[in-house]
Amino acid sequence: MSTSMKVSLVVFLAMRLLAISEAGFPRLHFSGQFLADTCTLNNDPFNFNIDNFNINRDPPCYPNYTFPHCNWNPTGSGDFRLVNCSVTKVCYKNGKCTTNDPIVGKRITGSDDTVAAKMSDLDPYFQMFTSQLWGLVVGVEGAFQGTFKVNTVMDIWQRCKEEGCPGDPGSSGYWSSVLESVMWLDQDGNNERGSRSTQAKIVPTFIDQLKFPRGQTSPAETLNIKFTLDMMNEDPRTPNFAHGRVIGSISSVEDEEARKRGIPEFNRMLWGQGVIGALQGHPILPGMKDYYHAPFYMDDRNNKVVVDLSNSLPTHLNGTLVDQGNLFLLLIHNRSSLQLKDGIITNCGEILNNPGSNVGAIGYTADEWLSQDAGIVILDMDMGTNMDDSLVARYPVVMVVKEEAPPSQQWRKQCLPVLVEHLEGLYIGAAEDRVFRIPKPITKTERSKGTKSSWQTSFNPFASSSIEEDQHSWSLKVFATKFGEVAKGIELTVNLTKNNRKNICTPEDAVNVSDNPNQQQSYGKYITDDNGIVVIKFQADREGLDCSLPGLEKRREQQVDGQLYVYDVYTTRVNDDLTFPPNLQTMTHLYCKLEKKEFYTWVDDIYPICQRYDNLYPVMKPLFNLASYKEVNSRSTRIKLLHSLQLPLDDPNHMPVTRDLSLARRSMIVDWLKSDDRKYNLVNQKIELKELKENLQLALRLEWATIPPYLSAFYSIKDGFNTKVAILLKSIVIEEMHHMSLVANILNAIGGTPVLNDPDLIPTYPGPLPGGCRPDVAVQLAKCSLHQIHDVFMAIEKPECSGKIFEKISTLDTFDSNTIVMPFLSAFVSTDFASTDFASTDFASNDFDPSTCPNSKVEEVIKSLKCEEDVENYQPDTIGAIYIHKILCPMIDLYKSGGLTFNRNTTKQYPVPFRVTNMCTAILAIHQIIDQGEGGDPCDPFYTGPEGEPELSHYYKFAEIAHGKTLVQAQSDTFHNAYNPKQQQNNGDNGRDVCDKSEHDLFTPCGGQACCPLKYEFAGAPIPFFENAVWPTLPNPSSSKYPPGSRARKMSDRFNEKYTSMIRCLHDLFNGHPGNMKKCYGLMSSLTVDAKKMVQTPVDPDGDPNIGPNVAPTFEWYPPVN
Repeated sequence: MSTSMKVSLVVFLAMRLLAISEAGFPRLHFSGQFLADTCTLNNDPFNFNIDNFNINRDPPCYPNYTFPHCNWNPTGSGDFRLVNCSVTKVCYKNGKCTTNDPIVGKRITGSDDTVAAKMSDLDPYFQMFTSQLWGLVVGVEGAFQGTFKVNTVMDIWQRCKEEGCPGDPGSSGYWSSVLESVMWLDQDGNNERGSRSTQAKIVPTFIDQLKFPRGQTSPAETLNIKFTLDMMNEDPRTPNFAHGRVIGSISSVEDEEARKRGIPEFNRMLWGQGVIGALQGHPILPGMKDYYHAPFYMDDRNNKVVVDLSNSLPTHLNGTLVDQGNLFLLLIHNRSSLQLKDGIITNCGEILNNPGSNVGAIGYTADEWLSQDAGIVILDMDMGTNMDDSLVARYPVVMVVKEEAPPSQQWRKQCLPVLVEHLEGLYIGAAEDRVFRIPKPITKTERSKGTKSSWQTSFNPFASSSIEEDQHSWSLKVFATKFGEVAKGIELTVNLTKNNRKNICTPEDAVNVSDNPNQQQSYGKYITDDNGIVVIKFQADREGLDCSLPGLEKRREQQVDGQLYVYDVYTTRVNDDLTFPPNLQTMTHLYCKLEKKEFYTWVDDIYPICQRYDNLYPVMKPLFNLASYKEVNSRSTRIKLLHSLQLPLDDPNHMPVTRDLSLARRSMIVDWLKSDDRKYNLVNQKIELKELKENLQLALRLEWATIPPYLSAFYSIKDGFNTKVAILLKSIVIEEMHHMSLVANILNAIGGTPVLNDPDLIPTYPGPLPGGCRPDVAVQLAKCSLHQIHDVFMAIEKPECSGKIFEKISTLDTFDSNTIVMPFLSAFVSTDFASTDFASTDFASNDFDPSTCPNSKVEEVIKSLKCEEDVENYQPDTIGAIYIHKILCPMIDLYKSGGLTFNRNTTKQYPVPFRVTNMCTAILAIHQIIDQGEGGDPCDPFYTGPEGEPELSHYYKFAEIAHGKTLVQAQSDTFHNAYNPKQQQNNGDNGRDVCDKSEHDLFTPCGGQACCPLKYEFAGAPIPFFENAVWPTLPNPSSSKYPPGSRARKMSDRFNEKYTSMIRCLHDLFNGHPGNMKKCYGLMSSLTVDAKKMVQTPVDPDGDPNIGPNVAPTFEWYPPVN
């Protein structure tokens, strides 16, 4: 060998020794399934708005299902697990692979408890590409176990190329990270702590190499792990729902220093999608789109090329790889040897026949290649041949080509380059996780290190700071390699992304990309250092984003916290759609600032957050009801919440599962839960007129939401049967419509606008009532039954039972309704939406005269209500509490301060029950709503009706049906008196909660806790109810449950079309067109006729109407709004 050749060989070998990773062996392959039971409700920004949330807007569905707003798993748990996975092959340190090692077939284990890892994304406007895994534990049965370092999914693409492949099930992506804190089991199956393992003993030939990869005495603490997911099953009709395929590998960490810097094990990249050709000006041919990027490395010790194709090759819908012909791995030492025309290699035969270039064929079509080899190709390099090219052999360009048939016999063999390394060998990527939540939450690692800034910031967001600390900083670390070696001096550009900018990245100046004193940077350019690393520093206001700024209007409307910022990182930009490297992005969710207050309260601060997560994550409902103040305030729930909220972000039990609650808001909730004074609302808290109008609109929706369930029960009763029950139900529906009218009249009187014609406001079922009212009640549409009456209807109308709110409601009884308004009310006592023509009645002459309600009476009530006092010790989620706390008391406060005036022009108001013209009529309206609904006094089921006669409130009417008898007074007295709180002043602090037990089983709505001076029992005339006299209608119906084109669907659509028309008619009626009542009445009557036909019609055309299920009205907006 010549001297020059010897020198070249020495230099070549020396450069090889400087390579970052000499080997990725030993390595094990595994395959199996994964479970990704992600909750998909938070994928839709609409669902974040607690005022408009509709649980049925996102029903479960399956691929290609066309229902509006359909998503595949609205009730998911967020769990992620590896399922039925096992070791399929091992490769030893010398690069030899086998399926005969004792560890092959062993189970891939998860955590050693029952807690699954969690999968979550970052923002509803940018979901799939930011999915992260939290708390994942991975190991091999009886061998080792480690914790997956949190990282974000990479290189998601549409892998399935068959026509009709759906989105997610046809997609593929991978996670690449390390297992930290690896715990090894000794040969006796004991772990490091000496506890006995239940797993079988393993002969550790392979495991020894994995445990001591460099021959050291102490076991490895970290291992590389990479796995690819695809074939996600989103069809809830199948037993494998929410599962998919996983293939992956676990290997030793050869270079610990390189790992700490962030250089990946696979330190080179074959770029797919025609990217490299496009950089050279070549066209991107259709066949190139079938292949995606493939990381690889050169194993210099064993002279092998290791390529990971697990996420690179196209598949059929059933998961099998598409056989597209022969694929070859090439090492191109002399680039000029390639003859390219329009992106195709035209001298492919010569290249493939050169053993120095053609490393070998890729056997991707072999049986079980994906599952057994995890998509990893290991081919031998002919280093002796490569040396003929002298020093150029150090830098061969690697590519995968697909053999193409020549256009004709006269043409030479052609090859399509489908995976190609950058011509300068460049591979640039994120050295650490590229997804950030700012201000940054604390993780287990930071907690274990005692990181002062993270810990203090997470639980003291408003701690004092110096001027230098006014900015919160975070960094993205990027690596660069050239042909597998660290690349110094690579210049990078960082810019806000130009694509997919809808509702993200504004305001642009909220985040600064700033200088890092340890890096070279100029004009947005960053340059890698001697280790091939560049650190890009970002800054934002320490407390978060000012979310009142322009550009955030849509997110504010949808109540989506903060803003998402997406930055592209690249060396070259060809156009808006192509950069190099492609799709290297960093994403930051910058949260809104939290308003500083002396006290945070349930109503204004805690409830909106809790209600939102109760909506978005319904799987929590069996554990606790986050929307209920009573439950959240209970000791047991507070302990659970405090525990979960204070866990590190990467703990699988961290709450919320979605990990999108800002530090400041989580700290606020924690402080509130820890406080001895967990305020429901502030003393003397004032609200603006705008908020009062919003609360009245909420009340309008609340009254509206009760009508469809009551009507569903009424419609289901067979004609001529259960007549007393039907009469009671019908009377309640009429009164609920009167309540809607009264609320609309109050709104009009104070300058508001009642809104009913918005499809986003339409009540949906099953689901909670609007505004957090009775959050523990799942309101359903169902046939009439004692269960529905007792468990749903009575729960909706449940009265207040204790505390100052009850006293406020009772104070309204001081209004002498018999002399003030009852003479007028008697005019419409027989009004019935199904039998009386409102339009033919002259109510103008019967308008209530405000002069009959003197100011002295109003002032007396205002003084007695004591709205300025703090409201405490009551259940704040009943209808009565909402009317008192959110409407009446704020209305009185505004009235007293001069901030509330009443419009004496009542032409916009509907005169039934009466128009609202002043404070007196407004109080009377609220009084009537409360009295008729849940009842003003739980000890007195009666209220004074329009003709001055005692009548039962809704709660007690339902109770009569449930008990089968009318309610009568149990005492000998022939009269009844409203309960006076003063009667109980001597009972101590508990007041009404203290009472001697009676020998009789007397009725009280407060579970026997209220002591009442008058006793009532269900001992009057019978109210019989026969279950078999009810049509067996479909429970909780929706249009999607009726097959398109079927009779049931046509009947449902026709009903919904009329129902929508009626709602629009009522909207106009309450907004200045009271004469429209004749039209509305006609629609109401028609709905009753249609519904009575529907409930007698089986869903199945061949079904028996007496067996069912029969068609039931769905009360949906028509046509559906997508």
